[in-house]
Amino acid sequence: LSIYLYILPLLAARAVLGIIYTVLIHGISRYSHYLARLFF
Repeated sequence: LSIYLYILPLLAARAVLGIIYTVLIHGISRYSHYLARLFF
């Protein structure tokens, strides 16, 4: 049981970080396309 109590928070944090990472990449690409349309 203690092993699961140690592993589960790590897996949850890894999943949350992966979601944040993908959202950030999509947001940055969309924002850069928007800036490119504005300035060029």
